[in-house]
Amino acid sequence: MRQVRGPVLDYVTGARREATLDWAFRAVREVITSRQLAKKEVLRVIDKIEEDPLCLPYVSREEKMRKLNSLKKLLTDLVDIEEA
Repeated sequence: MRQVRGPVLDYVTGARREATLDWAFRAVREVITSRQLAKKEVLRVIDKIEEDPLCLPYVSREEKMRKLNSLKKLLTDLVDIEEA
């Protein structure tokens, strides 16, 4: 889970200059393609970040939702790798 949570939090907070949407997507996609976590599990981790009011309290809810929804959209559009 750390392999997903770290890049997602970096992307949402902008903690790293390279932490763009594309960067976060590639990091999370690698976790899925290497079969460390299934896509459903990755989306669950992102949902928990989204739902937890104590997670990233210094980022506005709107900004957090906007960024997480962008990432979830890319992941949802990703072909199910488990079936490949």
